Amino acid sequence: MTRSNEPEKKRGKPRTKSSLEMKKMAAGGLPWTSLVGQVTGHPAAFAVVLLYAALWLVFDQQHFDFNAVATLAVWIMTLLIQRANRRDTLALHAKLDELLRVDNDARSELTRLDEKEPEEIEIHRDAEVKKAGPDRR
Repeated sequence: MTRSNEPEKKRGKPRTKSSLEMKKMAAGGLPWTSLVGQVTGHPAAFAVVLLYAALWLVFDQQHFDFNAVATLAVWIMTLLIQRANRRDTLALHAKLDELLRVDNDARSELTRLDEKEPEEIEIHRDAEVKKAGPDRR
């Protein structure tokens, strides 16, 4: 990985998101796929599934059979997996951000890389691998 020759004072500390920036992202600045991933990782998603199950049981008890229970179990397991994945990803990002903060030679733009779309991150990563040369793959 190449390192920036910028003076340290220009790079400074990575910016943290203000509540206004978070609201802007939620209002349309964040791609819908990322927003869905965040919402399904939230504990309230479990409440939505349980509310759906209760309403299904109350209003359509005839069709609340084994298949319904299996469907709800799949939804809950999906939410559990999504939540664990999101927790692990956030923890990893926090650790990497800390390493980037303490390394004086690190490029500050890397701390904001997680805000981009996966395809953009892949393009960035491929470019970095290409810059590193064939012996660093």
